[in-house]
Amino acid sequence: MGYGSMTAAEQVESWFEAYLAAPIVIIMFLAFKIIKKTRFRRLSEIDIDSGKRELDLPAILAEEREEQAKWPMWKKIWKTVC
Repeated sequence: MGYGSMTAAEQVESWFEAYLAAPIVIIMFLAFKIIKKTRFRRLSEIDIDSGKRELDLPAILAEEREEQAKWPMWKKIWKTVC
């Protein structure tokens, strides 16, 4: 249903349903921070590189095809049908 076919009351209700989630999420986040007593961290303090791997898609696909080539015939048929 588009906004053109809605009454003013329906538009207001729709707006509140759509945008009321943001304050609730913010309140819950702040409550978590207060209850768990965690602190806000600067981006420079956060490790975002550990465990990150380079994505070599051609190598990953070749490895997957190699593995699938070793599958028994029933499994190949099952994967094709399902």
